[in-house]
Amino acid sequence: MEPLKAGDPAQVGTYQLVGRLGTSGLGQVFAGRGPDGRLTTVTVLHARLAGDPQYREQFRRDVESARRITGPSLAPVAADTESDVPWVATGSADAPTLASVAGSGPLPPAAVREVGLALAHALRAVQAAGAKLTGIEPSQVLLTPEGPRLTHFGITQPMVGPGSTMAAVPSDADAVQALGRVLHFAATGRPAPAGGGWQQPAPQVADPVLASIVADCLAAQASGPGLDTVVERLNAAAPPAMAPPPGFGPAAGAGMPPGPPPGFAAGGFPPPPGGGIPPAPTPANQPWWRTANGQLVAIIAVVVLVIGIGVATAGTNGDSSSSADPTVSASGLPSLPAMPGDSSDDESDSTSSDGGSSDGGSSDGGSDFGSDEPSDSPSADPVADAVTGDCFDNSGTASNPELTSTMCGSGTFKAVDVLHGTSDTHSCDNVPDDDWNVSYPVRGLVLCLSYQYDHGTAYHASSGDCVYGSSATSDWDEIDCQTGAFTVLARYTGTTSSAKCKGLRDYDWSEHFGISGRADLDVTLCLSMVYPDDAGHAVLNECLKFTGTYAQPHMKSVSCSAANVIVTGRTGKYNAKTFCGNDAWTTWKPNDYPSLAYTMCYRKR
Repeated sequence: MEPLKAGDPAQVGTYQLVGRLGTSGLGQVFAGRGPDGRLTTVTVLHARLAGDPQYREQFRRDVESARRITGPSLAPVAADTESDVPWVATGSADAPTLASVAGSGPLPPAAVREVGLALAHALRAVQAAGAKLTGIEPSQVLLTPEGPRLTHFGITQPMVGPGSTMAAVPSDADAVQALGRVLHFAATGRPAPAGGGWQQPAPQVADPVLASIVADCLAAQASGPGLDTVVERLNAAAPPAMAPPPGFGPAAGAGMPPGPPPGFAAGGFPPPPGGGIPPAPTPANQPWWRTANGQLVAIIAVVVLVIGIGVATAGTNGDSSSSADPTVSASGLPSLPAMPGDSSDDESDSTSSDGGSSDGGSSDGGSDFGSDEPSDSPSADPVADAVTGDCFDNSGTASNPELTSTMCGSGTFKAVDVLHGTSDTHSCDNVPDDDWNVSYPVRGLVLCLSYQYDHGTAYHASSGDCVYGSSATSDWDEIDCQTGAFTVLARYTGTTSSAKCKGLRDYDWSEHFGISGRADLDVTLCLSMVYPDDAGHAVLNECLKFTGTYAQPHMKSVSCSAANVIVTGRTGKYNAKTFCGNDAWTTWKPNDYPSLAYTMCYRKR
């Protein structure tokens, strides 16, 4: 969690904001403390979205839909849709998600059953409210001390339209398949295969009873098992400690009655990592950025959560009546590398930097692909029906993509925005974290896609951000700017060469993120070490302002008329006082990067 910045609101509604958790496609995400003292995730809409009447109306519908759906297994939703600065609050800011916990390995069978029972209860509440489930991800399942909770904001829609009423109950098969996909992830630590139904072999779930339940859920059809049947089987498979309290599960001949899900602790679920929201940022002279592993895991869980619930609320496709596969074009990062058959030269590494903002979308439109053969149904096309927050695998190329829906994870592409009424991929230019764009001109639809890098968050860092990794082989993450970190001077896309970094002022290091098979997604960060003061980058004959003591000097770069010392020498060796002769000296060395140490000599002027 980062501290609030100048211009951030101190309070939103009844929530006192205590820090920044990150950004999403919806807006800036904060941790807010409510009247009951609990920390809640509070998202304030981007100004561009708040000023868009069409999006504002979509936001109202999403909030109204979420408020109608209540239950003990659902995270409560609070929001203000009418103010100049709309916001929504949902989910605990210090609870890990199923994605962060199961992503490290399969859960115990008892915990998987507990998650299944809680989600079944939540899905029944969605059905009872006459709403349609548009998607469910492990990142939207909170693992709270009170039990698993579904953060349902933005993943449900009212069942309103021609031929439907608010009383219409969505198909049990849809809900059961959604439940099966989440249970598969909880039981295996891996997403279920994309596509409808389940094909042999059976899912690799260690517990044979759970394996049968998960397989039946994934293969659910209209005549298959309903939610009540799944709950009965989960209860029957549970050991005595997992038996649900009275009121949960279907009575004979009846649907599932309301009632709380099983207690969280009873299922033997691992405790939340870390202890929730971390304390204030560590002082610069202390062990920093990853000294509290549990707190780091909790922060990552929160970021995954706010992205999952924040970006799932962009508009829906308004042209679902077409019966033919639309033509699709794709564009990537500036100066795409030569694709097979292209006549471009070898200048793919000549991508220009504009202060770190060269990532994504600013190509010249890409090429078209598609088929004139009619499809069975437009809904079979996951791209045309995409909403913000959906993730895709690409089995094609950068210019000829073949996208299939998948659970979000490393190596996938997440839709950070879905733009309707346009086929211009330049529309994604200002979308944060946009890396690659796919256009459906026939439907007037553009997907702004963000590559989900698997070794840290620094992949999407921009000029002025601070990042750190202990070595070239470690994960690199964005962190608070402090002594020993690196400031991003520039971000170059489509290259893993540091050639362009060498002319930048104060350049010290470069870090490369190579993407196998997609050179257009390669990224190079040009980095500058954050030294204790301006002595770190001082050069011969530079004028400095000396304050402090000779034992603990502090140097500031100033004009020579305001300076009191001048640099007389500099070496890359640490503590090389003999190098300075009779002049005064100051020295410093970063622990993980000894090659960036220095000894600087100076005298009075």
